[in-house]
Amino acid sequence: GGDDGWGEVASGWDAMTFDAVCAGEASEEDRDRLVSDLVGTLFRSFADLANAQAGGYLEFDEGLRVMTRHAKALGYDAVILFLDELILWLASRLSDRNFISSEIQKVVKLVETGIPRALPVVSFIARQRDLREFVGDQYSGVEQEILSDSLKYWEGRFHTITLEDRNLPVIAQRRLLQPVDEAARVQIEAAFAQTEGMREEAFNLLLTSQGDREMFRALYPFSPALVQALVALSSALQRERTALKVMLMLLVEQRETLTLGRVIPVGDLYDVIASEAEPFSEHMRQHFESARLLFERKLVPVLELEHQETLQALRERPADDPKRQAFENDLRLLKTLVLAALVPEVESFKQLTSTKLAALNHGTIRSPIPGREAATVLQKCRKWAGQVGEIKISEDANPSIGVQLSGVDTESIIDQARINDNDGNRRRLVKDMVFDAFGIRDDNQLFVEHEWVWRGTRRRVEVLFQNIREISDEHVFESRDEQWKVIIDFPFDTGTHSPTDDQAKVRTYEASGGQARTLCWLPYFLSPDAQKNLGKLVVLEDILKGDDSFNRYSRHLSPQDRASARTLLDNQRSQLRQQMKDILIGAYGVAQPLPGSLDHCGLLESQIMSLQPGFAARPPQGTTMARAFEQLLGQALAFQYPDHPEFEGEVRSGDLGKVLAELRRAIHAPHGRIEVEGPLRAPMRQIAQPLKLGEMHERHFIFKEDWPQHLERTLAQSAGTGGVEVTVRGLRAAMDLPRPRGLPTAVQNLLILVFAEYGQFAFTLKGEPYEDVSLKDIRDDLVLIKQELAAPETWQRALAHAGAVLGLTIHPLRTANNQNALQKEVLAEVGTRLADCRALEADLRQQLTALGLPLQGGRLANATLAVQWLSALQPCEGAALVAALAALKPVTSLQALGRSIISAPRVSNALADNNWELLQAVWDHGDGVQIKRAVSAALTADELVTTLADALKQAQREATRLIQRPPVAPPPPPPISPPPGPSPDPTAKQLVLKQDDHQGLKAAQARQVLHEIASHLNEGVTLDIRYKVMRHP
Repeated sequence: GGDDGWGEVASGWDAMTFDAVCAGEASEEDRDRLVSDLVGTLFRSFADLANAQAGGYLEFDEGLRVMTRHAKALGYDAVILFLDELILWLASRLSDRNFISSEIQKVVKLVETGIPRALPVVSFIARQRDLREFVGDQYSGVEQEILSDSLKYWEGRFHTITLEDRNLPVIAQRRLLQPVDEAARVQIEAAFAQTEGMREEAFNLLLTSQGDREMFRALYPFSPALVQALVALSSALQRERTALKVMLMLLVEQRETLTLGRVIPVGDLYDVIASEAEPFSEHMRQHFESARLLFERKLVPVLELEHQETLQALRERPADDPKRQAFENDLRLLKTLVLAALVPEVESFKQLTSTKLAALNHGTIRSPIPGREAATVLQKCRKWAGQVGEIKISEDANPSIGVQLSGVDTESIIDQARINDNDGNRRRLVKDMVFDAFGIRDDNQLFVEHEWVWRGTRRRVEVLFQNIREISDEHVFESRDEQWKVIIDFPFDTGTHSPTDDQAKVRTYEASGGQARTLCWLPYFLSPDAQKNLGKLVVLEDILKGDDSFNRYSRHLSPQDRASARTLLDNQRSQLRQQMKDILIGAYGVAQPLPGSLDHCGLLESQIMSLQPGFAARPPQGTTMARAFEQLLGQALAFQYPDHPEFEGEVRSGDLGKVLAELRRAIHAPHGRIEVEGPLRAPMRQIAQPLKLGEMHERHFIFKEDWPQHLERTLAQSAGTGGVEVTVRGLRAAMDLPRPRGLPTAVQNLLILVFAEYGQFAFTLKGEPYEDVSLKDIRDDLVLIKQELAAPETWQRALAHAGAVLGLTIHPLRTANNQNALQKEVLAEVGTRLADCRALEADLRQQLTALGLPLQGGRLANATLAVQWLSALQPCEGAALVAALAALKPVTSLQALGRSIISAPRVSNALADNNWELLQAVWDHGDGVQIKRAVSAALTADELVTTLADALKQAQREATRLIQRPPVAPPPPPPISPPPGPSPDPTAKQLVLKQDDHQGLKAAQARQVLHEIASHLNEGVTLDIRYKVMRHP
């Protein structure tokens, strides 16, 4: 039939089924089907109305239930939700607290619900970021805690599936980098093979530790390093763009310029990433904003100034324009530094060195010498760091390079201190830097003495830092004595003057006949840009010279900004100082100058002008200015002293003493061969061998006679047939023949002592022996006299006798000097002892005769021998004296003779001071006989056995004791019997008048007691008495 107006609804519904649904008698499925059919046919506008009003939606739980029921009706077993942008959508509304609170609960309901669902719901939610990272200052502390707990609760409902980035190369290859045909694939393979031919270090840096050749090939013309950085940057800065999208944009932007064989530089990421950057967190937003401002306001202007054109003007040039390419290549390096500051955790950006920077931007850096790209990059970065304090370069051997992101304005500080930029301060700073580079210690004097080691010996040179053009007194050009002078000019001047004006000043001095051991070092002048940087460095040095100075110029900043500003300024000063060092090393001709750093190059015939006739210095070269300076001074000294030996190390006085001792041993050893102890081998090899005094083998040293013979021949040639005395002054002069050697005084003294030792010369002064010679000092007016030496056996006996008898210690080597030393000390002892020994001998003879004793005994024999021996030595000299010493034959022992000589004055005094009358008064009878025997024995015994002074004192004590002893009373006569008298009456009573007992009475007490006793002694009184008188010592 015809259409009745109900359309397709009429085919499934009738009045009865419709009424059943309206009455609630039908099933829920029928109700849903009716609603769906009505909305799809008769009430189509209802869908649009529902979309426009919130009330048109079902509750989330109910909606999921309906959706699952519908899916089941279609025959599906589950509902799978892929929610790719959910986290980003929530992050964009994070400031709406109510929205976030309700929507988070909906996410939870994806897993948990109170309404049964017809099918399971499986949700895959892409979590690009953790929502907690986006919680900023709009939430209070409590609110942050509540939100954090809600997010934790949400995360607890889901499992985490970590998706690695390792599949990105395969995906990129299939979706972006698929060759258009087989021929294109072959071309790409060939280009990549060419790329593999780059330096291994650069190739490995582009690979990263996670990549390999296959990954690089899959990503080509991208590199694993670029993709690694891209993933980190996209994650931090991009809300809408994935890594693949950014890679596609790079390909699109470079479709007209990218050629096979090139690798896309990492620096090119900056423009794509920054064009529509939307950092996820507030912290990253501020971080990126600082980076953008630094790039636009400081880094780009620095390049524009360097290339003398604006970025906008350069980009209007053709893409292959050399000037545009040079600018963009430099800009890539700065972009890479900024990217590294934004995501420093990326492997390729960690410890970012010039080598890494060059590798990450492979193909954009050109160096005149292949393999020197890293040095070119470092040079560029140092130059930029001098202009932008945020660029920081470490001071390591392989310095790391980075950018410090800060919004502090340091130019306002610099502007306030520009008043300190003047010619005087610039000269002072350059002088300090040049002296520091040369290793010269500046004591703020006009003339500075510099000391250094040349060929192992210490030398001095006078250094003057002066504008040569301004020298008015020509005496300034003159040097002192044998010492060299170096006059160093400044690398700039006032007005329109140039280095040729300084050169003309030197030529004028030479034209007037002036000559001296003086070198004038003329630098080329700094370019205007370099001088501008020098002025800026002067300003920075003044700002940072102390806390007071810095605070004075930065008082307008907050304390926090002040700390950041100081760091930036200090970094800028450090880089400017390094840059100025590099410029100065080129200005003084030590190395190739930095491009654009100097003016007037090539105007000078030579930067080193010598005022010494016959000497033309070569331009000094060296890795540092200090090495170049020493090389220049070395040229001057090599001209002055062409035959100076090449000592391996610095010659020190302590080592010279050790070498001299070994040389003396070698001179007197058979065939000049000695074994040298381990610690002494190095000094012998470093000093004795270059002086051609011998050869130091592995263990043995063999003395050579070259030097003594050379000196003897030279002196003989100088003297002619008439002969001449050998003086120290003459020996020093002979050392510089046939060509000057310029040996230091200590080394000359070593050779003089070796000459004297070898030739058996003794030193004399005005005809008298002179022993005060050493490595430290030998007088020039000393004369060397050839000595006759005693035989070795005689020498050894003489030393033994001198030591045992006179107590002398002489070096055991049999040399002229040692023989002279022995003579001097022996004759000094003779002069001191002989008179005392003669007096002793006379005193002994006199005393023995006076006492009637025989003239014999060891004491008198040794006294007599001492007088004879010392008298025999007195007129002797040299070998005769040694022979007299050796001929001594002691009567008892050498020690006894020595004691007799040394104690002679003390023994004579003992004889003179003794109280002979006292002894003679007691020793002829009684106990005194023993005293006489003891004195007689002491007078004849050696002083070594019996000390006479002690024996005489003991005898005097014994004699005094004998004299003070009271004489013994004679025995009493026998008692006389009294006549018989009347017998006492035993019964008669006796009266005791006084009775007492005393002990230990003193003399006065005893007299008093005796006086009391005597007062009772009357007629008829008897006395009983017992006493003891004692004498205490």
